[in-house]
Amino acid sequence: MESTQNTKSLLKWWIPFFLFDFILLGMIYVLFIQSINIHEIKCCIAYVIFLFLFGGLFILISMKRRNRLFQSESPQALISTFYNSAGPRFLTRISIKMLSIFIPYWKPARSYQNALIYTYYGQFDAARAELANYEWEKFPPYVQSDKKYIEALIAYLEQKDFKEGFELSIEALKLHQFSAIIPGKKILYSRFITLIEIGQLLNGNQDTGIVFSLERKFKRFPLMLKIPIAWALEKAYIQIGDTQKANQMRVFLNATAPHCVAFAQ
Repeated sequence: MESTQNTKSLLKWWIPFFLFDFILLGMIYVLFIQSINIHEIKCCIAYVIFLFLFGGLFILISMKRRNRLFQSESPQALISTFYNSAGPRFLTRISIKMLSIFIPYWKPARSYQNALIYTYYGQFDAARAELANYEWEKFPPYVQSDKKYIEALIAYLEQKDFKEGFELSIEALKLHQFSAIIPGKKILYSRFITLIEIGQLLNGNQDTGIVFSLERKFKRFPLMLKIPIAWALEKAYIQIGDTQKANQMRVFLNATAPHCVAFAQ
């Protein structure tokens, strides 16, 4: 049921968006491409490639800057970097307009992101207050899954109720299901599967396959996911008696996120 609802919700937004793009590209071709020579076409292609490369470089620099902000004493420094809440006001307004077009549920997504950062910093009441800003039941299931994700993390980190957190992480994944026609499902599910694997470790399942999976993700995933992975691996290594690897995870956490007190123990 969730899969059907989620797919319909995405297609309801995607189809008009792609139709608009198709019509726009057709108009550009008819009005411009047919009337210019090969040299000008090559220049246009080179310019488009340059824009993509510049955009990729900008994203990479932004991510590195954001990663450094995990060392900030307050979560506000990190929160301000998301959704362009800093910078010239006219750019902020443009960004919000663009978000409302390309991300139909960007406001609860922003609330989720803020709650996630508050959770990392151990400010659990602030995280719950963020989630309380919306009636999540009114959103499609894949949006509701963000709330379940935060609730699972809070169960792991604040309440130390690993069983409850594990069950909530499974519920979050169930809410985030899509039909086979939606591309990139592996990426869409990755953070939820990671949260489930973390729950398995915390509940005493020391299966080498789970540990190996999280070790691989620790190397490949962005810092936002590396932090809870390192925390869970540290606990797993302690239980199996591998103090060297446990110390490596603790050193990583202290160096990259020293004020994320939720992962202090």
